[in-house]
Amino acid sequence: MLQWGDFTNIIAQIQDLYQGERMLQPKIAEMVDYMVKARISDRYEITTNGVLLTDELSRNLVDAGLTRIIISVQGVTAKKYKEICGTEVDVSELRDKVNRFFSYAKERKTCQVLVKTVDVALDEGEIEKFHKLFEGCCDATNVESLIKVSDELKWDKFDRF
Repeated sequence: MLQWGDFTNIIAQIQDLYQGERMLQPKIAEMVDYMVKARISDRYEITTNGVLLTDELSRNLVDAGLTRIIISVQGVTAKKYKEICGTEVDVSELRDKVNRFFSYAKERKTCQVLVKTVDVALDEGEIEKFHKLFEGCCDATNVESLIKVSDELKWDKFDRF
């Protein structure tokens, strides 16, 4: 029987996997494959910013049994990415990576692709631009709304509040 201390250590290690960008984990595809073969769930989902997706990694994740990937983007321009993340991202290149992942996933018919963002990552009038940018290279797009429920955050960073 699994001891409580061992169980909590396992959960802590799993939580570590879900901190930060998942694609930084060098064996992420192997981990998905292991979980699928162990049948610990009926769904295997990863959220990523998509920047580190390569063709090989995309194929490996789909072939491993990933059932859904959520690509979380931080705007529709390199300028907005720089503003939000502090790093430059070529949005056209990111779209191409998502499209190649989607093409392979669609061919295999095993993995859904969702591209999402949050409304504060878009400037006025960019919601439609976001949907059009990723149209045809994913199963769905989604713009989540950030709703103020606490004064503990520094809301002045978000010009909509």
